[in-house]
Amino acid sequence: MKVNSLKLVNFRNYENSIIEFGEGINLIYGNNASGKTNLVEAISLISIGKSFRTNDDQLLIKKNEEFARIELEYFSKKNNQINLVISENGKNIEHNDYKLNRLSKLSGLLLTLTFIPDDVSMFKDAPSVRRKFLDVNLCNLFPNYLNALSEYKTFLKQRNSLLKEEEVNIDLLETLEERMYKPQYDVSNYRRTILKELESRVNLIFETLDKKGNKIKIRYISDFGVFKPYEEYKQEIKEKYRRERENDLRRKNSGFGIQRDDFEIELNGLNVGEYASQGQNRLIALSLKLALARFIKEEKKEDPIVILDDVFSELDENHRSRLIDELGNYEQVFITSTDDEKDYFVNKYQVENNLVIRRNWKC
Repeated sequence: MKVNSLKLVNFRNYENSIIEFGEGINLIYGNNASGKTNLVEAISLISIGKSFRTNDDQLLIKKNEEFARIELEYFSKKNNQINLVISENGKNIEHNDYKLNRLSKLSGLLLTLTFIPDDVSMFKDAPSVRRKFLDVNLCNLFPNYLNALSEYKTFLKQRNSLLKEEEVNIDLLETLEERMYKPQYDVSNYRRTILKELESRVNLIFETLDKKGNKIKIRYISDFGVFKPYEEYKQEIKEKYRRERENDLRRKNSGFGIQRDDFEIELNGLNVGEYASQGQNRLIALSLKLALARFIKEEKKEDPIVILDDVFSELDENHRSRLIDELGNYEQVFITSTDDEKDYFVNKYQVENNLVIRRNWKC
């Protein structure tokens, strides 16, 4: 899978730009605030339907303009095109000239894996950040996960609304809880499975990058402990709702469930968020993202498009070289940097004065 071309109209600082990309590593370089990240943001946005930088879509539209448009042509078994228009009325999406009526329809069309600087603090941040990492990537990979998560969130919202009423209908509350059993079980299962799959891959990639023989362990944290068959799980969660009902009625909110799930990573038996250095956090976060890229490649039998924003920051020459070697396993990679990185084979694009200039270079 690879991006052939990208057209931006009134997107961020780009008025009307068309860029053609090549296979292998595409380096996008330029000064800070020149618009490098805007390019890879557009690719990620059209893949998952959301920006990795903001929740306010109006910030994606160039100042004093009424809309922004992204057109992306990509190859996956054949040439395909996704068009996305953003306006005050929301987003309109087309795939191969067919209108998609929901953002969720983008799931699985353009497989991307994105690393951003904020990922370095993932293990120190609140559990919601790590859940978002799982949810965004699993939704893009597995439509069934997206369906189960959406279904659970709908019932959870209804349950929380019911808990806020002065007189709560217990029969209705129990009915909602029963509807939550299966989607909650499915979401928990997907999360548990993906983390188990990632652990061995994270160790392989971290050793490739760091060469120090360290051991990484990923632990899934859930209100429901270890994996169990659905019927056993259903009885456990039914009893859990019954026991916690009085507390939930008092706090007027659901106090347990998959919306509280978390995971932690240990390096040689110590929690990364608490004990690892900034450099180790960066390498482990990067290894986790690349482990997911490997999993996508094996699961989907197709390379994801790997996007690395400002990835070289704080990496020494040895780590950069090893990272470049690892990225050679993918059909197409996008890297942003303030430097032109002359020591590597890349397709190079300089961003300057709101223009993207292709500068091919070969060592």
